[in-house]
Amino acid sequence: MAPKTSKNRPPIPNPYGVDYSPTDRATCKGCLGRIGDGSIRFLRKVWSPWHDGFDIQKFHLRCSATYDPKLSEIKGWQALRWDDVIKVAAKFGGRVKENHPLVQEHKRRSEGMWNLIDALKEVPKKQLLAILDANEIFYNEKKISALEAAQIIADGVLFGRLPKCPLCDTRALIQDGTDIRCRGYMQNSAMRCSFLFSLADLLRPENPPDNSATGVAESALSRTELFNLPIEAQRMPVFRQWKPPKDIPGAFKLGNPVGQPPKK
Repeated sequence: MAPKTSKNRPPIPNPYGVDYSPTDRATCKGCLGRIGDGSIRFLRKVWSPWHDGFDIQKFHLRCSATYDPKLSEIKGWQALRWDDVIKVAAKFGGRVKENHPLVQEHKRRSEGMWNLIDALKEVPKKQLLAILDANEIFYNEKKISALEAAQIIADGVLFGRLPKCPLCDTRALIQDGTDIRCRGYMQNSAMRCSFLFSLADLLRPENPPDNSATGVAESALSRTELFNLPIEAQRMPVFRQWKPPKDIPGAFKLGNPVGQPPKK
């Protein structure tokens, strides 16, 4: 089959992103070197020459200069570890206002989240997915990494379960730093849901984000349900040994699911 060309194809939405490499098997598209396990990688979405969707090109963070993207074009940077949030923002021309109260609040939230995420990384992926199943959270088993599953669980344990997406009606919302986005698909469709709602801007925290295009009020995204931790999960060493932090804004407003009877 002859490869397709990108001619006459529309611009790609959200073409850039950053995340942590889940393995050390990927090769950088720029320098052809290995991308280390756990290191920050730069992602570029391109039209596939072989099918109608996108392919993801992976790069070392240092090899991203060829594309010179704006920070506003990069997805996922606010969900990184706090030191990496500062690092990535600076690399792409942004400056996080670290002394602003809203930013300090997010910093404490991020540090508390990553404390639990790092502990959950030791749990086999199959057991993490069982926790997502207990909360009826959507995921693509072939695409979700153990790290992403750990992020969803840590967020839920600390802050409660997110509601269903107001756009696609799927329980697939995830909070990436100060953004709430959907990982699901539109009903009866192969099209990804594009819902995105910004809670704050780390670069301009004094300016409330404009979410008017979503038609959704922030109150519609409020968490009202305790995250469900099955008995088998509560018996895991990671939760038995975990010491819940006390200074994370908004944590455990609905209660601590560790030690709670599971939902039936």
